Order: sequence, then structure tokens, then C-alpha cells
Amino acid sequence: MWNNDSITALQGCFDCTTWEVFRSADINEHTTHDYVNFCVDSVIPTKWLKIYANDKPWVSTKLKDLIRQKKNAFRKHDDSARRDIQRQIKRQIVVDKHNYSQKIEGALTSGNPREVWQGIKTMTNVPHKGRGKASLDLHGSEGLEMANQLSTFFCRFDSGSCSDPLVVSSTPPTSPPDFIKEPVVLHLFRNCNPRKSPGPDNVCGSVLKHCAEQLAPIFTDIFRSSLNTHKIPSIWKAATIVPVPKSHRPSGPNDFRPIALTSLVMKCFETFEKVHCDLNSASNRPPAICLSGL
Repeated sequence: MWNNDSITALQGCFDCTTWEVFRSADINEHTTHDYVNFCVDSVIPTKWLKIYANDKPWVSTKLKDLIRQKKNAFRKHDDSARRDIQRQIKRQIVVDKHNYSQKIEGALTSGNPREVWQGIKTMTNVPHKGRGKASLDLHGSEGLEMANQLSTFFCRFDSGSCSDPLVVSSTPPTSPPDFIKEPVVLHLFRNCNPRKSPGPDNVCGSVLKHCAEQLAPIFTDIFRSSLNTHKIPSIWKAATIVPVPKSHRPSGPNDFRPIALTSLVMKCFETFEKVHCDLNSASNRPPAICLSGL
């Protein structure tokens, strides 16, 4: 639950951190994703919600409480209380529908077509094309076998390994690039989309967006060290492959589309990498200074 209190507590946790202990000559040990995830798991509260398929988008918490009170009155055979609660439920339904319509109209006037379209599809019960219950049993040994088949199928064109660095010349390390500045990293982190799924490092967009001021200094040093040593941390080169069904009822590996989830920090770092390569091309420097292990 990313609320104001939890965000403030997480920012205070990062403010009290001595980031010097995370500095290391090895670029793979320089990353701080494990500590960031530990702080998020310790500070940000987790709330589990039970969602039913027949829940309407305009149903509010107050309406659910009234329905729960009506059920209790029915069990106690209190007819007068049940009739009174039923009248409150009818009034609350009118209020909730009005509030939801105002929300959709507000999203339309604010220029948010994504939320408007999702609300219209929810209200009209438009089926999701390409989504449905798969005909494959993904539990137990069959699920493990299917996962291995998808892994082999998706990697059939991959002959290398992300852990094997590319062959580069013995060009001595240069000074840290001066275009990697903390205000630029701060701007990139603040513009992170919190709705995007994290990569293998599990650093979500919410922590980068809300704690940009606290994380920008340490990641600025990591970005400079990466370009200075011409190496990228292994966790940033990895990706989580999510199979998305192409058809309503997939029956084989060819019916799934692989979606790669990469590190959000790496996506921010790619901005500096592009500038670095553009500067090298403009100065006619050999490609040996490019980052290794891509």
C-alpha cells in the first residue's frame, strides 16, 4: 500500500542509510537492489484483497459493509433491521453509481483515454480477446514440463549467454563520463511509470518514483562506474520471460508470446548508454570502448 505515511517512512529509511558500505570494485557487487527490496518489504505494508468476478466497478467499501450488515440481520431474523438496511443499500447504490460516472467523466475531460476505455469495457462487460482459461494444466509435474518446453522454445535462437562478456580491446578505463549527473538521474527516476512490471531485480517503479531523491546519488555512482569500466551488472542484463497466450485456449508453446520484463533501472541507464555511444561515434573512436556483455 503506497500511501503518504508509508512513502515518508521509506524515504526516511533511505535517508538514514550509509550508502558507502555498498561501494565495491566489482560492478556486480555495486548494485543495491537487494537492500532496496529489503527496505520496501519491511516498510511498505501489504494488503490482501479478495475480488469476485461479479463485483461491479462502482461498488464502494461502504456498500459492501451495508451488504454484510444485511446478511447478519438476516441470520438473526431481525426483519426490521434488514428492511432498514435494504433502504440504505438502495440509496448507497445510487450514490456509488453517480460517483463512478463522475470519475469516468473526469478521466475523459483530463485526457486519460486509457482509464475511460477500461471503465467503458467494464460497465458493458466486453470480453477480453485473447484471454481466457488455458486448456493446459500448469500445476505439478505437467506445469514444470510445460515451463521447460516454453524455455526451450523461446531460447531456440539464442546461442550465447548473458553472463559471457563480449571481447573488447585492452583500452584503459577513462574518467567517469561527465554527462551522467545526479539531476538527470533524478529526473529519470521521477518519470518512472509505477504501473510497469519490474525485472529480475524486483525494483519497482513506485520506489524509483517516490524515492528518487534518496536513490539518485547511489545509482549515479553505479552508472558512472558501469560506463567507466565498460561493464554492466549481470542482474541488469537478465530478463523475466512471461508467456502470454495468443489464442483463447492455447494448446502448445507456439500459442504463447514471450514478453520480456527487464530492469527498470537498466531502462533509465540506457539513456546514458545511448548518449555515450553517440559521443563515441561523433569522435570517431573505435568500438572497443563500448559496454561489454550486452
